[in-house]
Amino acid sequence: MSNRKVRKRSPKAPATGRRHRYANAERRYGIGFGALALVLFVLLLWSRTVPQPLDGWLIAISTTAFIAFGVDKLCAMRHWLRVPEWVLIGLALAGGSAGALLAMLAFHHKTAKRGFQWRFWLVVAFQGLLVGAYFALLRYA
Repeated sequence: MSNRKVRKRSPKAPATGRRHRYANAERRYGIGFGALALVLFVLLLWSRTVPQPLDGWLIAISTTAFIAFGVDKLCAMRHWLRVPEWVLIGLALAGGSAGALLAMLAFHHKTAKRGFQWRFWLVVAFQGLLVGAYFALLRYA
């Protein structure tokens, strides 16, 4: 038998409610704003106010991004549970970068956060490349 002491691992601390609360907020905001964008898109298509489905999607997702940034600004001022940044970036990535930019300018929100700005402008550059590639294909096809 060896005389070495065997270290017992301490049991993992139980998860606090704080992380669980934020996880629920991420799902809730993500699903809620995604559903809002889909409802607006369907309403635009149903009312036949847009000539192309892509136009309807861009209007719906930009409106949703504008609303999401406004909700996040309100939550920040009231010290409520915030809209996660990945939801805001995801809305911009889905095509709502115009609404997100307008909201950042209108509400003066997320304009000082370097990390968020870097990710946002990376999304805008990616979308610019996609639009440029689309028009290049149309021109040369």
